[in-house]
Amino acid sequence: MNALALAIAMPDMYQGVRLPTQDGPRTGVVTVKDQYTVTNSSATPPNWNSGDLLFALYGQVGRYLVMYSTIVTGTYNLYFAGFGEGSSPSGSWVISPTNNFPVGNYNLSATWTLVGASGTGPHGSQLAIGMRGYSPYIFMNNNDTLSLGASWGTWTGTFNLEYYMYSGPNAADSPPVMLTYTVTAGAITGSSFTNTAPAGYCRVVIATLAVTSGTTQLNTGFSMNLNCVQTSGWRHLALTDFDSQSNGDVNMIQDCRVNAATLLCTNTTSLNSRQGTVLAARIVGKDPMVLVPADVAQSSKYTGDAAMGVYTFKEFSSYAEAFRQCVTGERTNFMSFDIDYNDFYHFIQVTCPGAGTTPNTYTLSLCATVEFKTQVQRYATGVAESPFGLLPAARTEINAVPDWFYENPLHMSDIYGWVLKKARAFAGHVRDNLPAYASIVRGVGSLLL
Repeated sequence: MNALALAIAMPDMYQGVRLPTQDGPRTGVVTVKDQYTVTNSSATPPNWNSGDLLFALYGQVGRYLVMYSTIVTGTYNLYFAGFGEGSSPSGSWVISPTNNFPVGNYNLSATWTLVGASGTGPHGSQLAIGMRGYSPYIFMNNNDTLSLGASWGTWTGTFNLEYYMYSGPNAADSPPVMLTYTVTAGAITGSSFTNTAPAGYCRVVIATLAVTSGTTQLNTGFSMNLNCVQTSGWRHLALTDFDSQSNGDVNMIQDCRVNAATLLCTNTTSLNSRQGTVLAARIVGKDPMVLVPADVAQSSKYTGDAAMGVYTFKEFSSYAEAFRQCVTGERTNFMSFDIDYNDFYHFIQVTCPGAGTTPNTYTLSLCATVEFKTQVQRYATGVAESPFGLLPAARTEINAVPDWFYENPLHMSDIYGWVLKKARAFAGHVRDNLPAYASIVRGVGSLLL
């Protein structure tokens, strides 16, 4: 029980631990680590203070950490589902692979078949796609744009695209922004969509199509790009060991779960320049991009000295138990995440009053244990060594100590402390009730005989 609790709370020290599951599947397991450097700047996050760094630890493979900081600009090329057995994703959105559209008007209401976004920008070599059922969403900072390619076949006419912004789990998307595009002998003209709302997730629908001359070509479509224009904003970080655009292996995330997810934020600034505070809380049901300080103040919050950094780990909740597909499709190499995730994420604000003159620098260490089902023979597979009954006990042991944020470097001794305390209490309980436990064992033994 204690080993399972420590594997959840400190995967860096207890690596590669399979957690017991009721059906006892044969799985592979790996503990992976990423590291980033981030510095306070004078930029002001919406609703927060100048110089603040903001972090949201989701612990999902494709959306592991979301943070507000200075970011680079860049462009991501969008890829769409191929059609037919064995088809690969294409850089063009093909509206219909089987039908041409002769002269006429058509009501399509077709959601885009987006499967991936790769390029160079603030989110790394690819930006994971948020999935709600079969509807894909892409993240956009405020003022980011979605632009269309220059051509689509040789036909002439118009089409309308509807752009919807995600409003949260179990909520309908915001009313759409509709833009009209003109096609003249295949050349597309029209305005790019600009996200004028707070940062969030967007999906696109082609609403109507009007062909005035020619015929839209079979298996042709138009390309789309995400243009990231902000120099400060929200950044999505995935686990790079599974990022195919950075030599990662997507075979391990076809059917997987995250057994442990942690974030260690270490202040690496010179001792006499360290400043600021840490405010942290577990949040559920509201995206970090629209949080306000009052949301954190109403939670069971943690406060600490930014000079000492902060450590946090995710609970292994009932949501985390399920094995999920974390790619956008069986024939794609692009990562995805459940956009309707409705469990706790860990939100951290790190202030820096003198960010304009003496900014602080932090090393972010991400560590996760990912367990996965696979038929690929090169992975070593096995079953969990602990019986399933110990997992609920380990989870109860963790939840009985409502401390999710720790000062660095004291987090290790603090976590060891409460685990050992619980272990001693459990040992005392067994000692005090030894006759009862002995009778149970004797009864089970007689049944086996």
